[in-house]
Amino acid sequence: MVQPPQRTIDRREARPAVDQLENASAALDVLIRDMRLGVRSAPHFDTLEERAQAIAQALMTAFRGARPASAAPLHMDIVHGGKSSAIW
Repeated sequence: MVQPPQRTIDRREARPAVDQLENASAALDVLIRDMRLGVRSAPHFDTLEERAQAIAQALMTAFRGARPASAAPLHMDIVHGGKSSAIW
């Protein structure tokens, strides 16, 4: 099997990724705090989940930038007329 060429990263490219990871970490800390305060309703839980998905996307973007994901999702829920979700 032919391996794709290795991608090289220099420090200038890695620094924005570190900043993005710190921002996602702060957002995760706030999400955890809000969840510890209690879930008030099903819509509130959905809002918390959406925040978690946004944090997960921010983590992936820190590494991948605009490049597409390198792997297909492990699981995907498709809801017709509503929101879909996937787990990588």
